[in-house]
Amino acid sequence: FRPIKVIAPLGSIFNAHDSAPTNLYGWPSMTAVETILKALAADFPDRFPAQSGGDLCGCFRYGFDQVTGEMWVEANIEGIGQGASAFADGESAVVHIEEACSRNLPVELEETKDPEIIECYELVTDSGGAGKFRGGLGVRRAYRLLADGRMISTLERCTSPHAGVAGGLPGGRTIGILDSSIYGEGVEFIKTPDQPIAKGDLMTIVTGGGGGYGNPLERDPERVLEDVLEGLVSVEAAHELYGVVFADDGNLDGAGTDALRASRMHV
Repeated sequence: FRPIKVIAPLGSIFNAHDSAPTNLYGWPSMTAVETILKALAADFPDRFPAQSGGDLCGCFRYGFDQVTGEMWVEANIEGIGQGASAFADGESAVVHIEEACSRNLPVELEETKDPEIIECYELVTDSGGAGKFRGGLGVRRAYRLLADGRMISTLERCTSPHAGVAGGLPGGRTIGILDSSIYGEGVEFIKTPDQPIAKGDLMTIVTGGGGGYGNPLERDPERVLEDVLEGLVSVEAAHELYGVVFADDGNLDGAGTDALRASRMHV
């Protein structure tokens, strides 16, 4: 490999002045990693994966224990879907490579140290980008607040799709949802300033999926069936995106699948 040259003028987002606020320095570098991968994959699709969910999906909560007066703080890092490659599906629910050394905090430990109950922690069906090789799935985690507190959200990659490669489709987006006595039900959020949250509020983080690799119509129908049985892909997506037809008993309809795919290949 020839050496690469990094151009990062002093005062830019990647080479800040000493006096600049840099607490969230990792977030711009994640964007840089994903942008570089996207650029290289365009010319070398057999050597670079599709984009991942591209974020740590951090949403900070804090408050003070009403009995002891001690401060509690929680800064979650969520798993995302990784991009598919020319030879494999993307991994699901894995932290971005920018924070690859971070540990996944067990639910039981988090509920012990913070006034929260985690009501839901699951993979998000259909969040992996469709392709010959499917992108990894993001996760959905819902936190129920057991005390008043405050929150700051730093969610990224909520509007820009997580691009696929060589005809693969993008992965699902990241989004936050609040069911709150303060802000209302089903309120979507991306970034927030420091703001109050109330006891009983439900904060849900849905993380992005990885992009797919290759034409979804070329994915092995047996693998699509496995994905459907495991809840990774819905029956509707299997039909609409992968061109797979199921018989009334739930098994593959091979002839129907071949006919549907052939009709779409020639559109």
